[in-house]
Amino acid sequence: MVLCLTGVGIAQALFLMWLVIEDHDNLFVMAEVVHFLGIGLLAYKLTKKKNAGGAPQRTHKPTRQSIEGQSSRQAQRPTKA
Repeated sequence: MVLCLTGVGIAQALFLMWLVIEDHDNLFVMAEVVHFLGIGLLAYKLTKKKNAGGAPQRTHKPTRQSIEGQSSRQAQRPTKA
């Protein structure tokens, strides 16, 4: 029952946005801004708290390594003599 109400609420919100927003390109820009902010928040949490609370466990380590950059990858890789 809750899932059905959630689906109806989401459909109503999308329909209301479709009626209110005249230039639908703005909707795309807003979605990208929210996406960018979410990635920024995840990066902050991983670099400062070393925890991505809410992200799936299998993605914690690869995401943290990609955010920390080359320094973490070079530390794990043996140097050539």
